[in-house]
Amino acid sequence: MIMPSQRSSAGTAGPWWPWLALAWLLVAAFQMWSGAGGLDLRLGDSDDAMRLVEVRAFLAGQGWYDMAIARLQPPDGYVSHWSRLIDAGLAGLYYAARPFTGPAGAEWFMRLAWPLVWLAPAMAGVALIAARLAGRRAALIAIAFAAVALPAQIQFQPGRIDHHNVQIALALLGLAAAVWQDRRFAPPAAAVLAAMMLAFGLESLPFVALVAGAFALPGLAEMAAWRRAGRFGGWLALTTPAALAIALPPDQWLTPMCDQIAVNSAAAVALGGAGLWLAARLEAAGRSSARRSLALCLAAGLAAGVFTLVEPACLAGPFGLIDPAIRPIWLDRVAEARSLAASLTTNPAAALSALVFPLMALGLGGFLLGRDRGGARLALVIMLAAVALGVALLGAMIRTYSYAAWFALPLAAAGVVALWDGLGLERLWHRAIPVVLCSPLVLTTLAVLAIQTVKPADPHSPRSARSDACLATASFKPLAALDKGRVAAATNLGAHLLALTPHEVLAAPYHRLSQGIIAANAIFASPPDVALKLARDNAVRWIVVCAKYPPGGIGDAALAHSLWQALKDGRPPAWLRREAATTAGPLVAYRVENWSSPSAARIR
Repeated sequence: MIMPSQRSSAGTAGPWWPWLALAWLLVAAFQMWSGAGGLDLRLGDSDDAMRLVEVRAFLAGQGWYDMAIARLQPPDGYVSHWSRLIDAGLAGLYYAARPFTGPAGAEWFMRLAWPLVWLAPAMAGVALIAARLAGRRAALIAIAFAAVALPAQIQFQPGRIDHHNVQIALALLGLAAAVWQDRRFAPPAAAVLAAMMLAFGLESLPFVALVAGAFALPGLAEMAAWRRAGRFGGWLALTTPAALAIALPPDQWLTPMCDQIAVNSAAAVALGGAGLWLAARLEAAGRSSARRSLALCLAAGLAAGVFTLVEPACLAGPFGLIDPAIRPIWLDRVAEARSLAASLTTNPAAALSALVFPLMALGLGGFLLGRDRGGARLALVIMLAAVALGVALLGAMIRTYSYAAWFALPLAAAGVVALWDGLGLERLWHRAIPVVLCSPLVLTTLAVLAIQTVKPADPHSPRSARSDACLATASFKPLAALDKGRVAAATNLGAHLLALTPHEVLAAPYHRLSQGIIAANAIFASPPDVALKLARDNAVRWIVVCAKYPPGGIGDAALAHSLWQALKDGRPPAWLRREAATTAGPLVAYRVENWSSPSAARIR
């Protein structure tokens, strides 16, 4: 029988909460000291810039369900698939600060405080999980690891206002409820957290499935666990439709989508939960392990069947309904969307440094599993599965590295405690050795040093410096002073142009913008005479160039004859006039001569 141990729970009696509060305060102070000044210099990545655009529209009176951004891909506009819940939280911080700082200061405070607010529950979740795995000592080590985990901390730096820090915190709290599932509060808490994960972003669906499995599978071996699984399923069936109602207006409740909570995902989760609840309530279904297994298979099959039948394309993931035409010109070139294997060839230091700590944690978890003879085995199996899932997602898409790093923290901490006990380490400095060697800071640093020894970084590479210059806030100030008009620019610049200038923008790096992405890329990828027609057809008034961002989907021969290459080489065609005010910066603007009105122009 797999059950959490009373011995393990008793190990949490010590006062580790003050150490958690102190660690959060120290990390928050360091993050503010190191990152607050940068808020005036840059907005972060495209997601941070786009979130700022959304929040400003919400603060200006845009409705809860109105997720349209009219200045992007005009005249049709763009409807965001992100959660308004995050906009509401950010708006709350803004309104709290505005009486003391004014509007500009309130926005600055909002960007500073938001990620640090979510760092607290993330660290608490890590400590709770570690305490269940190996008691108070593991909780303290996990807190220390969380404070120095560089790959994990990246999503909680000032200015990170997208959604990953929220999703990480909710996933950790959901896992904490799963490992403490013998407590009465755990099943409903886990179900509410799972529904919140879906409402905040469908990227959390694998973690929702993990939490559901953590409750359902132990019930196959023991009747009390089966009843707990039923309670979890019942709460999940109630809270998931509420999450759908919060996220979408009634006229969209029956529209399937792959990139946000919708009827296909919500119905699958709710019906699966309802099936689990019903099976646990029927005495006949729970009389034997075989019957419970059959009932669980039926509930899982119902969920999978509904999800598949409503929209089969979503089996391919959140990009299941994406226009395939934008893959070669944009999506395949997005660094954070690449697989681990692809990232190892382009940036091996970053890829291996993201992988080494979760793999070490899996090794320590395996060592702990071999030694454990108590009831903490269930919690250990759950966290091994969580880290393995994080590594698998990391292998498919490198941007999930922070999830794997956070899931690995409590497992690594419990493994260090097992090393102490297994090796009989009693002296303080003896115990410090595995703590230091297994810490994410040391492992990440050693991985980077090892890779750079084998393959030194090119000191003359302009990649990072050029990228920072093109996205720096100051680079957009000359553009903001130009006459309002529609801008054609590299897709990577689109969100920053929206946030930092008053112009309309043809494209930004989001998969629902296929028409704008194709049109903007075609302008830069075409020869100048063809680009002229495309620019006028799309009512483009300004063409903005960053030498870092060439068009995608074309070979070297076509690129050599493209408008982008001509502008990069300083050979603008006669129909473009360079704006002198922009020539000193990394972003150079060109006015389209004989510009046509955008009143009737559509993206082509």
